[in-house]
Amino acid sequence: MVKFKYYYILKFINKYLLPLLIFISVIAVVLLIGYTFFYTDFKIQDKITIAIAGFASLGILIAYKQITINADLQRKRLSLEITQTITQSNKNHRDILNRLMDYSNLFPTAYLQYESFTISEIKKQLYDDDNDIKMSKRGRKINSHIIAILNNFEMLSIGVANNVYDEEIIKEYFNDIVKSNYEVLRHFITYQRETLIYNDLCCNFEWLYNEWNKDNIINKDKR
Repeated sequence: MVKFKYYYILKFINKYLLPLLIFISVIAVVLLIGYTFFYTDFKIQDKITIAIAGFASLGILIAYKQITINADLQRKRLSLEITQTITQSNKNHRDILNRLMDYSNLFPTAYLQYESFTISEIKKQLYDDDNDIKMSKRGRKINSHIIAILNNFEMLSIGVANNVYDEEIIKEYFNDIVKSNYEVLRHFITYQRETLIYNDLCCNFEWLYNEWNKDNIINKDKR
């Protein structure tokens, strides 16, 4: 799992601590202005100064709130854009894969039925004559397009994990797509990890699948 440094600290501050401080500040400003006007002997100029300072503080808080709203809207807009980009990119790669593979119906059938792309099928598609040392020319093309699809989901998963994208929007569109793609390609991911000796390959995609699949199980139990 890739997360930016201090991710959890910043998330706690933005989600819980800042809203609490804003709420306390608003109450404090209102009480201060009320107390100044009704329970003190300050000159009218001083009362006006305190009132202006209080309203200025409220203005700053309102401005901050507007900034957070704009940032949230930007995240939603970015989420919609990445959804369209990844969908089109993956479609292009799958179309090429269907033309390259021996069994052109293997990929879409696997996607529809959530069948895993097994190790033996992987080797059959990537290598010629059971030679699993050097990929064939066609195998290298197949491998590169599958890796491109996985990279798309890895990028998406990193964005969701670090709150770059709006998870609610991303999940509404990609929930079943993430499930089907991961279950189809999980053996391919394992095979590549063993071949490349790189255990972190697609670790964020795997994390997203496990997180959303866990949520799906909980939601089913509630029904």
